[in-house]
Amino acid sequence: MNPEAGFPTPDGQPRSYWATPWELRRRPWALDFAANDAGAVSFPLEFKINPYRDNGDALEWRTEDWDPALRYWDYPFDPGLTEWLKTVDATAPAIRAAREFAGCHHAWHPWCINFHCQNWIRESDLTWWPYELQTISGQQAKKPVRDTSKNDEAWTFIKTELERMRFQMEDERLIYLDEADAQADGIHDYLIHFIGADGSDHPWTIELIRTGLSIGNLVYLAYKSYFNRVRPSFLMPGLAPPFGPPEHPAFPSGHSFLGHFIALLLLEIPGIHQRLGVFDSLDGAPGRRPEWEDVLVSATLSLPPPPKEDEQPKKECSEKKKEQPVKGVAPPKGTRRTPRNGNSPLLRIAERLAVNRERIGVHYRSDTTGGRHLAAGVWDALMPVDVQGGNPNRKPIPCPTLLTTLDRAKAEWPTLWQAVP
Repeated sequence: MNPEAGFPTPDGQPRSYWATPWELRRRPWALDFAANDAGAVSFPLEFKINPYRDNGDALEWRTEDWDPALRYWDYPFDPGLTEWLKTVDATAPAIRAAREFAGCHHAWHPWCINFHCQNWIRESDLTWWPYELQTISGQQAKKPVRDTSKNDEAWTFIKTELERMRFQMEDERLIYLDEADAQADGIHDYLIHFIGADGSDHPWTIELIRTGLSIGNLVYLAYKSYFNRVRPSFLMPGLAPPFGPPEHPAFPSGHSFLGHFIALLLLEIPGIHQRLGVFDSLDGAPGRRPEWEDVLVSATLSLPPPPKEDEQPKKECSEKKKEQPVKGVAPPKGTRRTPRNGNSPLLRIAERLAVNRERIGVHYRSDTTGGRHLAAGVWDALMPVDVQGGNPNRKPIPCPTLLTTLDRAKAEWPTLWQAVP
């Protein structure tokens, strides 16, 4: 249980978790799915609500549905972060970086950019959303237009997602419940533990994680307020989350965004990415820094199995000899590596943090993928041009305090091998 449970927040109301009222704190549910004599299961999982009816308004998150301390996110964006900074130390590097980032809101805020054209959110992430993005001079208009012809497709997709969550509830929730509870307000704890950092030896690494949290909170809350997606348990009450859900919209998943975004920042450190970065093979070579394409596919996918010794490769139609990599030698700078679907130990942990939110019934699968893709886009835009990750529509966002913090964190992790560019 959250150690701060019951303590009041700036608006004076107690919380059980961040943005989760005390009344929605964790409660025990017996996860028994056996049918009774009448053939009914104790959880009413067969009842689902279509949020997009042809003859009515869509079911969406409203201003009054937000946690009272977060309702300012439903109002025009304040680049000075007046409300957001009320209870924090504005001199901390993480906060300075967030203020620099907020000052560039024209380059990342959903009301200001065409996030689809910048490859920040993919079309497959929005199958549930029957709207058309309107553009004015290449920029998104402030009000997307609902396309009722997409209602049936959206509802079919949502039902598939809800059915997936039903299976997760039946098969996985009990196993992962305590872990998901600890991660509700403790994403950073799990990442710190997994990389083996501590405050005495890695103070700037801890500050880098704080910086990821401060920038990340700005991004995912801004995008939540744009899409206003209702939580899964609103459409399928039988999901009965053990706590929450938090009082802010569902899409994109904040846990998915933060987990992947912080992991990507940490994997900029050679001493970390050599152990926990992306592995293109299982031959014992060190990992590499992720590229943008590495995060486009779920990190839970595994490497392809090695070919059997008696299997001969098929002949290529082209007579042009392909350049073959030399074992132990990095390819020339600019050579495109074949993406391996995020085969990174740290990115797998980020995916696990996100999927646990599906298991407890507070996020759809598309919330998870949308958060991951958005994290990859923002991370890529924040990194220097000479190490950017490959997004062809990348538009840089300057944030010097973040890069200074990252450079200091790199010095805390010695490398055992020459860094691969």
